[in-house]
Amino acid sequence: MKKILYFVTFLFTLNTVIANDIIVENPIIRLMPLSTKMTAGYFELSNKSENEETLIGAKSNSFKSIEIHESKKNGDVMQMLRRNSVSIKSKSDVNFIPMGLHLMLMNPIKQIDENQEISITLIFESGKNLDINFLVKKMDEMKMTEMDMENDSQCSDMDMDGMKMGNM
Repeated sequence: MKKILYFVTFLFTLNTVIANDIIVENPIIRLMPLSTKMTAGYFELSNKSENEETLIGAKSNSFKSIEIHESKKNGDVMQMLRRNSVSIKSKSDVNFIPMGLHLMLMNPIKQIDENQEISITLIFESGKNLDINFLVKKMDEMKMTEMDMENDSQCSDMDMDGMKMGNM
């Protein structure tokens, strides 16, 4: 009985969601200042199936809207572009990371706190929906190596489809 209890406890502590050959690992939302109306969701998405999967959206009761975005450098300016979908080839991975693909979480319904779990449903073209619990973390705890968010210099000029962001 103790072994079963330990195993169940172990399963609850995993930061991985597996469903229908689609695996989501390390789902994290960046903690932002209270006055900020946007934040981002990051995670690792693996397709273990024999078929390509296409992520076409996401939804949550915690945000008024969620979009798939991709940050790209264009000269000295970072651009944040909305994506309609992201394809995940068979037996491959796609990482949603700072300065790359991410979920843009807009207009939180209520205050977001550090270490809060927020449910987000990932929507796939195949009709699959994955309910994922994202954990809200400060950026320095997220261990993202793609950029230095403490300095924020890489985010100083973001152009969201022509809309300047300034410091994030």
